[in-house]
Amino acid sequence: MLGKSNFFDLMSIHQVADCSFRDLPREKYDVGVFASGYEGRCTFVPKKFECGNVKIPLVIGFKDLADSEPRLAHDEYFRSHWNSEPVIASSGNDFVIQSLLNGILLNGGQVTRMLVDCSSMSRLWYSGILNWARYGNSANETTIDFAYALGTYEEKTLPMIIEEMVSIPGCEGGALQSQESLAIFGLGFNGWASLSVLERLEADDVFAFIASPGASPDYPERVRRLNSDFLDEPRVKQHVLELPLRSVEASYRLLSELVTPHRFKDSVTLVPMGPKPHVLASILVSMRFPEVSCMRVSAKRASPEKVEPNGEIIAVRVVVRKEP
Repeated sequence: MLGKSNFFDLMSIHQVADCSFRDLPREKYDVGVFASGYEGRCTFVPKKFECGNVKIPLVIGFKDLADSEPRLAHDEYFRSHWNSEPVIASSGNDFVIQSLLNGILLNGGQVTRMLVDCSSMSRLWYSGILNWARYGNSANETTIDFAYALGTYEEKTLPMIIEEMVSIPGCEGGALQSQESLAIFGLGFNGWASLSVLERLEADDVFAFIASPGASPDYPERVRRLNSDFLDEPRVKQHVLELPLRSVEASYRLLSELVTPHRFKDSVTLVPMGPKPHVLASILVSMRFPEVSCMRVSAKRASPEKVEPNGEIIAVRVVVRKEP
């Protein structure tokens, strides 16, 4: 577990800026972090890079479905092309990645530039990387390039069962003695689950945001249709925002503008249940504003979703810096 010191308390999110993915394969990175799972897109991003441009590749393998045919093929890809054996971890374990990164420092390495493929990665893993850059790294500045391969989803949405609702580590929010609460939901394809979380939170005011433009032309309408009951809630009707899927920078800025008037007077909770770029933007907003919490909704499905890459990759550069 990471501990905060006076030195590391000064580390903060300094910059969030979109960048062109086509420029990244020519960059040099101290560390690259990849996830090996069952989704077809989990090897799409690393296949764009020469292994020599990433000094130390780290591969985290999902504990679940480790013996499935796609997963075995993906593990073999990382072994043969990156000479990296996947380290097995559950999606709710962020200590593994922090331990691996600490090991690099203990062995005399330095980490100032990182590549993170979050396409198929657990949100606790990439939030854990950000927490390590803020509190565990010895460098005065860490640049992290996040890449995300857009995917195609099955038309049939598989039901999910909510197991727990907890704050993401590093995004717990402040202890405001406020009588008013504001929940900001990022919506995806799981309308029933979003409605169930809304009922549990019992927030006084609710905002919702969806990806528009989305991964496909019909994406926004599909999200609205699957979340129709949620969107018909009286607290929600007048508070629905459209944020771009392909710009983490814009989503981060717009969400920051939304929470700013509320952060010192209301209890504010972000609940991103949509695509990963919006989850990443929400996590970054919570890390920027320590009064704002960001929640992780842990859920299970009867069978995994099949997600294949649609050929498009977006990227965002996050700079964590020691402030003077």
